Amino acid sequence: MIDLRAELPALDRTVRLDGEWEFFWKKFIGPGRSHSDNAPRPDALAIVPSNWNGLAIDGREIGGTGFASYRLTVLLPPESRGPLAFEFKEMGTAYTIFVNGERIGSRGDVADSAEAERPSLRPGTYLYVPASPELEIILHVSNFHYRKGGIWHPIEFGPAARLGETNTRHVIAEAVLAGALLLIGLYHLIISALARGERSPVYFGFICLNIALRELVLGHKNLLSLLPALPFEVYLPLEYFTFGLTVPLFAEYFGALFPRRFPRAYIRALWIVFGVFAAAVLFTPPVFFTWLVFPYYANILAFCGYALCAVCLSSRRGNPDARLVLWPGLAMIFAGVNDIAYASKLIDTTNLLAPGLLVFMLAQALLIAGRFSRAFRKVEVLSGELSSKNTSLEAVNREITGLKDALEYKVRERTLDLELARDRAESANRAKSTFLANVSHEIRTPLNVVLGFSQLLETRTDSLSNEELEWIGHIRNAGENLLGTVNDILDISRVEAGKLKLEMAPVQVGELLAGCVQSIMPLAREKGLTVRTEVRDETAIIRGDAARLKQIFANLLSNAIKFTGDGLEIGVIAAKTGAEIRITVWDQGPGVRPQDRERIFLPFEQAYEANSGKPQGTGLGLAISSKLAELHGGRITLESRQGGGSLFHLVFPLECGAGIPAPHAGRGKPGPAPGSLRGNVLIIEDNDSILKLYHSIFERTGLNVVYAVSGEEGVLTAANRDFHLILMDMQLPGMDGIAAAREIRKTLGDRTPPIIALTAHAMTGDREHFMREGFFDYISKPFKIEDLMEKLAQIMGLRATDPE
Repeated sequence: MIDLRAELPALDRTVRLDGEWEFFWKKFIGPGRSHSDNAPRPDALAIVPSNWNGLAIDGREIGGTGFASYRLTVLLPPESRGPLAFEFKEMGTAYTIFVNGERIGSRGDVADSAEAERPSLRPGTYLYVPASPELEIILHVSNFHYRKGGIWHPIEFGPAARLGETNTRHVIAEAVLAGALLLIGLYHLIISALARGERSPVYFGFICLNIALRELVLGHKNLLSLLPALPFEVYLPLEYFTFGLTVPLFAEYFGALFPRRFPRAYIRALWIVFGVFAAAVLFTPPVFFTWLVFPYYANILAFCGYALCAVCLSSRRGNPDARLVLWPGLAMIFAGVNDIAYASKLIDTTNLLAPGLLVFMLAQALLIAGRFSRAFRKVEVLSGELSSKNTSLEAVNREITGLKDALEYKVRERTLDLELARDRAESANRAKSTFLANVSHEIRTPLNVVLGFSQLLETRTDSLSNEELEWIGHIRNAGENLLGTVNDILDISRVEAGKLKLEMAPVQVGELLAGCVQSIMPLAREKGLTVRTEVRDETAIIRGDAARLKQIFANLLSNAIKFTGDGLEIGVIAAKTGAEIRITVWDQGPGVRPQDRERIFLPFEQAYEANSGKPQGTGLGLAISSKLAELHGGRITLESRQGGGSLFHLVFPLECGAGIPAPHAGRGKPGPAPGSLRGNVLIIEDNDSILKLYHSIFERTGLNVVYAVSGEEGVLTAANRDFHLILMDMQLPGMDGIAAAREIRKTLGDRTPPIIALTAHAMTGDREHFMREGFFDYISKPFKIEDLMEKLAQIMGLRATDPE
């Protein structure tokens, strides 16, 4: 009971209904029964204002969620006249008020469960005209959506006119403060848009807008007056979100003013802390995220301490802006500590952060204005200096203009010379490509005859003497050497032009090296050399073109054999080194002179044998090998001393993973046995020597071969007979091979047999060109007879046992 008769005889001012109220836990009691015999007894006496968290009922503390009734009797002085009023601030989180049995107001929907309750934090003022000097006040309160429940703030009671006047003053003051901060914030955002080089007005403007919005959601909650339909689920997160956003915005602002004192890593950490806090506010219920305000208070206090120290250091170092931050900042920190203590019910004052922030904001507005003023003065000084220099620069500019005109004339003249040189270079490059293509074609065609008949003669072991077979072997070796030289010239041309295409795939190093060593063993045996191989990891995988990798190792092994004396040793060592594999090809040759160790990797540069001083080879093998290694992401280095042999080290990056099948580096499967093929084959070729070679090759097979010596004859022959396969030369008299193939496909339609382009054209892009023209496959001249027969067997599908 509160007795106001002696203290306030006329009740001419407002009072707070603070003190002990009867508390009924989890009961909604009815009005008018406080003096009856069966009136319910209270479970406890609750202190108002305070939350009910931790209140002991039957020896057990209650939590923040639940529902209860509060009851208080107020004795009025008999002289009191006129309507009275009750002013409620926010309460946790729904309530209904009864006075002498009359329901005079409510906020939200009071209920006994979270599903039925509708929370509300909007303040309320309720009028009541007393009919007797004794008032029974009953409050039904429920809370299922906040961390604390009960009557958090004092209940103001008194004459309606006096209470309304006080309430209006507070509402106007809060609205004016919010409006002032809003205008200050918008003004500085506009300033920042005009002066983009200065970051401090941007963050200061956002700080003002954030605090203005926070001022609308605190105190008398003017935002709810403007937007009465704003739901609790939106309003409460907005209050906490603006609270948490203050720290990183101030950190950004101080970072713009004192960049050396507020490093970006610290500011990013504050944003991360706020991000966690904001995520909890947005995605968790209020019963949970409202508890996070207490650890966030620690974050605010830590930031305030850090900022205070940083600004003090800047002030001691003579920074002119530090004092306008330091003293207003201390006032704002004092107001913030007051608000934290007030919100935690440690002291009974009022919210001072808003006016403290307004003082701080005005000081910062002066600070930013001073920075702009200093910048403008500096601009004026610089403008005067620039104006004085502009006159002298005009004379220099006229001189420069004359020099520019002369330079432009020289540039145009030089550009014409460069364009002419470029055209000549392009013409020369085209001529070189044409020359290489023609040379390659003209050399490959007779080489096809030389190598083809050599291969046939080597099979006549029963009719030729050993000396004659040796002569034939020399002919074949010379032809293959000449073919290798042609291929090397084409390869180095492709590499230099950037047109060499690699078919990259996982390659097993051990298998690749085994195949390469196996292929050079006949040459090693001829000189009585011992070949030692040491592969320390057989499963090592590199990514590359197996054929080109074989070409690199073949060149190095051939050089080792070439420069090593009879009866000595050469070898290969392969071992992993971290994420790479190191392959070393070594020999016991005469070594490489120091002055030759870089030169031998250049095209057409030759090494000299120590004994004879004669050049060895064309000088292309090492150059091509070095280029190919680089295209595979690797490198070749040389370690040698004169008279002590050479070590060529190849290093390639390892391919991630193991157990990948690698292409076999050795020779292919043996060709079909003589007489094992069946079918009709049309060969269109105009060279008499090559025709004789074809006749010699196919006379021992079971194929029925028909020959045509021109494109027109080939088209006519294909139209009159059924063939299983057509071998087509490209350079034919009259109708060339491409035109003849088109005409055959046009004539036969779906009955067209596979057509293979068998030609000496072996430049980059030739294979792709012929495949685009519709040829089934492509074989370049000169070819190996066993490779040709194997290709025929695969395409015709006619491999079988020997005929009876």
